[in-house]
Amino acid sequence: MGLFLGVAIAIVLAVVAAATEGTAVDRAISAVSSGFLAVPAFIAGPVLIYFLGVQLGWFPVSGWSRISDGLGANLQHAFLPAVAIALVEVATFQRLLRTDLVSTLREDFVSAARAKGMPRTYVLFRHALRPSSFSLITMAGISLGRLIGGTVVVEILFGLPGLGQLVSSSITVRDVITVQGIVVFIALVYVVVNMLVDTSYGFLDPRVRKAVRA
Repeated sequence: MGLFLGVAIAIVLAVVAAATEGTAVDRAISAVSSGFLAVPAFIAGPVLIYFLGVQLGWFPVSGWSRISDGLGANLQHAFLPAVAIALVEVATFQRLLRTDLVSTLREDFVSAARAKGMPRTYVLFRHALRPSSFSLITMAGISLGRLIGGTVVVEILFGLPGLGQLVSSSITVRDVITVQGIVVFIALVYVVVNMLVDTSYGFLDPRVRKAVRA
């Protein structure tokens, strides 16, 4: 959920920034992204807990609710830790996608689409966004594997029963078998995700499919 939020927010910010390149809006979005980059999860977590959990009471500050107990309760418990994870990811994803979008918008096929009188928004989303998503998809795949076992701090802050906390407790009690099993699982996830990422390139840009066939 944290990765999904990070990608979704980054796409919106990157598209707006690329469409308004060099303007005050573009600079403001870059400043916001830099701010997100400077807020790691162990700082964002307590801040979110205090303001959205304790002061406003909108979300539970700890514990976990299974999907079987209700989707609404599950999302409520997952939202704050997901946002804490997503903030840093937003900064990385947004910068990558904005840079690629700005480069793609200068390509000849985009200029041809504009010359045909297509709306700017249509050209941006239909012609420029997909071929500009290579770096974003690659980084998201890498981040997914990292986040599976690398969110120990967030899991401890919010009292979540995750793999990161399981690894930490297993190391403490010297449960070697459990640690080995988790390491193998994370490695398999990396391999599978990288395969899916490589496969997705052909769907993002038809030129890749033609190059493979050639």
